[in-house]
Order: sequence, then C-alpha cells, then structure tokens
Amino acid sequence: MGASGGEAAVWQEARRLAELLEEITRRLAEKAAGGQVEELPALLGRRQQICERLDRLRSEWGIPSWTEGVQALPAAADASREIGEIFRRVAGEDDRIRRILEERRAAVREELDRVRRLRRAQRAYAAEGPLPFGAFIDNRR
Repeated sequence: MGASGGEAAVWQEARRLAELLEEITRRLAEKAAGGQVEELPALLGRRQQICERLDRLRSEWGIPSWTEGVQALPAAADASREIGEIFRRVAGEDDRIRRILEERRAAVREELDRVRRLRRAQRAYAAEGPLPFGAFIDNRR
C-alpha cells in the first residue's frame, strides 16, 4: 500500500471515528433528555477518547484539518466533506445537550430552594414548641 493508499485508509478511519462520535453524541442527547445523567460521564469519556484518536491521526499524518483545505486525494476530499457535515451535526447536538442540562440544573436548583424553605419553616415552627389548644401562629418573616 503506497502513501496515497495509506492516506486513503487514514481518511476512511477518520470518517469512521467521526460517525462513532456522532452516534455517541446522539446517545448523550437521549440520556440527557431522559434524565439518565448517571450514564453521561462514561459516554463523555468515550467521546473524549475518539476526539483524542482523531487528533493523533491528524498529527501523525500531518493533516492540518479534517474539514478544510483538503485537495490531495478525491477520496480525502469526499471524506473531509462528510466529516465536516458530521462535525456540524455533532455541534448542533452539543448545543441541544447543553440546553437540556441547563434546564435540568435550573429545575434542580428550584427544587433545592423549595426544600430549603420548607426546612426553615419546619425549624421555625418546631422552635415555638407546642401551642395550647391547637393554635397556629405564623411568625415567619
């Protein structure tokens, strides 16, 4: 296999890795939307490994960019175009994941604030001690 054959194989591997990156990103979005945040760290770790592998391949083969300025081989230009499209879809999914997680974080903060207010109210009422005849006096301020 000559240099062009090796380079074609590298572009094919890069395209495969980009597709895998997109699939993992899609699973991340599904898990985030479903509230299954316990699975996110493993998926993010896997995604990071793929990005590192892509960076290593690019560096080893002296490829300046997976998506820009590819003119050497027609197969490389086609792969570059496809990789660029995949990266754009992944970036869009990343934005969607970020919005989902921000919404979930806001909801958790609101719930936490509500629980804190309830606990403060409970402590305030408990500090009063028992009142005669079932009287209820709200002295919170």
